[in-house]
Amino acid sequence: MQSPAWLWLLTGILIGLGVSTWAVLQGYIPQPKQSAESKQELPTPDKGSAKDRQAILEGSDKGTPAKKPHYDFFTVLEEVEVAVPEKELRQQAKTEAKQPADTTVPAGKTTSKGGYIIQVGSFRNPKDAESMKAQLAFLGATAHIQKVTINDKSWQRVRLGPFKSASEVESTRKRLSGSGIDSKVYQVK
Repeated sequence: MQSPAWLWLLTGILIGLGVSTWAVLQGYIPQPKQSAESKQELPTPDKGSAKDRQAILEGSDKGTPAKKPHYDFFTVLEEVEVAVPEKELRQQAKTEAKQPADTTVPAGKTTSKGGYIIQVGSFRNPKDAESMKAQLAFLGATAHIQKVTINDKSWQRVRLGPFKSASEVESTRKRLSGSGIDSKVYQVK
C-alpha cells in the first residue's frame, strides 16, 4: 500500500522547518545586525526630559538636522550631448534647406541648438580605432579619436565633426552609408 502524497509533502515541510530551526539556534544562519540607530531608544512624550519632548515635536533629534539625500546628477552628465534620431535630423536638414541663404541672424540669436558630432565607432582596442580613422581618411573625412573610461574600461570613440548644420551632417552620413559605415549623430549643446 502506498502512502498519500500529502503525507510526504507534510513530512518534507516538517523536516525542513526542523533543520532550519536547528541551524538558526546553532548560529549557522547569520542574523541581521541592528544598527546603532535602531538600538537607541527614542524618547516618547510620556517619558524623557522636556528637551527631548520638544525635539520630538519639532522633528529634530537633539539639534542635529536631518540628512538630505545627495544626488550627483550633474557629475554623471559631464558632457552634454544628446543622440539625434534620424527622422529629426532629416526634418532639421529640410528646414535649413528651405531657409534663404542670405538671411542674416542677429548676434546671440542662433537658429540651431548647437553643433553635431557623428560617431562611427567605439572600440576597446586602440588599433581598431586607428584603423577606422584611416578608413575614414580614405573617404576624405577627418576623424578624431576620443578616449573615455566607462566602468573602469577604456574605450576609443571615433568621431567626425563638429558640424554646424544638420544638412552638412546628413550629406556626410549618406556618404558614409554608401561606403558601408554605420554612424550615430549626437547634438552637442
